[in-house]
Amino acid sequence: MRTLRAVCLVLALVALPCVSAWAVDVKMTGDARVHGTLFLQRNYTGWSADATQTEDAFTIWQRFRLRTDFIASQDLKFRLSMRVNNTAWGNNTLTVDNPAVSIQVWQAYLQFKWPGTDAEITVGYQDWALPISSPGLFNTNPVFGGTRSAAAVLDLPLASQVKLLGGFSRFIDSNRDFDPTTTQQADELDGYFLALPISLDGFSATPWGMAAVVGSSINFLTGVGLANSSVGQTLATNLLSAGTVVAPFGLRNGQNLYWWVGGAFALTALDPFKFYADVMYGQGNASDRGKNRRAGLFLDVAAEYTGLDMLTPQVAFWYSTGEDSSTTNGSERMPSIVGYWGPSTSFLFDSSQAYN
Repeated sequence: MRTLRAVCLVLALVALPCVSAWAVDVKMTGDARVHGTLFLQRNYTGWSADATQTEDAFTIWQRFRLRTDFIASQDLKFRLSMRVNNTAWGNNTLTVDNPAVSIQVWQAYLQFKWPGTDAEITVGYQDWALPISSPGLFNTNPVFGGTRSAAAVLDLPLASQVKLLGGFSRFIDSNRDFDPTTTQQADELDGYFLALPISLDGFSATPWGMAAVVGSSINFLTGVGLANSSVGQTLATNLLSAGTVVAPFGLRNGQNLYWWVGGAFALTALDPFKFYADVMYGQGNASDRGKNRRAGLFLDVAAEYTGLDMLTPQVAFWYSTGEDSSTTNGSERMPSIVGYWGPSTSFLFDSSQAYN
């Protein structure tokens, strides 16, 4: 026993320098918002999108976020963020005396640099987005952006003005690690993305692409984007065609390939005149039944003048292919996963979803 105690004491003394060497700085930041919303005649009726519910004219909302960073060094960090998401006073966790527990994990990721290089790797539940020419004018990419997912992202500088961004994200795994029966189901939605940001004096260009494997057994009714608003977005509305619900019902293939390619461009050499543009094309279910296919083009252009102190004049234009009169030939709209794209961020068109 004395020998064992001596060994434990030696191990403890050896471990002490290690503890000091791995000292971690902890930084915490947060924000709280309370706002009232007066909204009359939403959808011109005052009803929900499916015409089954009536909206209250006035509601008070509250949101709280707390971000905690654990920093071992500039090469090794971890972030854990929690939130009480936008909740109405008197409901859920803001109910008098007996609130429901609704604290959510908002971000949880490890970030580190590969030893001896400038390659930065971020692994976990994190904010990331496909490229967009101007976050200030268009907020985020319409295919995926403005939100978080479980992902592994590589940021690799190639030169002083060029870097490589790439990674993998598992957006959905409906049944987690065990499918409900002895037959394996294709219940995952996986994405693989790549971008090449090029920044020159007065001009930037970012070609990008993403491929996704979409299983036919994922929960397509998963709410995404503006699911809780009158829009009622789901993975089905974003990925599938209307023909999917026409006989023969559903998808033929167990898994289908979706892909997107695009480019984001910004010209600032004529400052204070600045110009932006994005163009992208996406396609999905190409090898499935014709009625299940979905493909389309999207583009936007914008200009702004930043030479005034009191305001910044901006103008934007966007175009997307749209549906024809037939459901038998699939959808002519570009598919997307989650997108909070929108023109400008004024009080009338605030696409940044600041209160979500």
